[in-house]
Amino acid sequence: MKKFIVFLIIQILLQIFTFAQTSTNISQFRGNEQHSGVISSVATKSAPLNLFSFRTNGAVRSTPVIYKNILLFGSTDGNLYAVNKTSGQEILKFHTNKSTTCSPAVVNDLVVFSSRDKNIYAVNVDNGNLVWKYPTGENKELHWGFDNYLSSPLIVL
Repeated sequence: MKKFIVFLIIQILLQIFTFAQTSTNISQFRGNEQHSGVISSVATKSAPLNLFSFRTNGAVRSTPVIYKNILLFGSTDGNLYAVNKTSGQEILKFHTNKSTTCSPAVVNDLVVFSSRDKNIYAVNVDNGNLVWKYPTGENKELHWGFDNYLSSPLIVL
């Protein structure tokens, strides 16, 4: 049993390292509309290097997405961040009134994400301008503890 658990942990770490090294644009949570997590890329032969550090004023709980050369993610400090994926230089910061913990989705230079301020936002990746904002209404908690608007958005064309 211990050998199996060690094997499982190693396999998970290898998957994480492989995912981190991909050059594919991953513009939504788990890579596609089916959220399969399957990405077409060549596996790496070594652990990834730490290219940069980026500090926010809160925890980063969302899975980042990659769009063009941009890494997009939310933070509990109420901001959605866009940073250069190689240098770590901040490209834009869009502020909401509460935590942004979902994984954003991006299509055609439009990043869509939700915030605990009970809104779903669409922001232009190129200039950081708000394109639209949709109020989700009161928090309707479900019996397993999640609510209706904190999940990662899905964009279908």
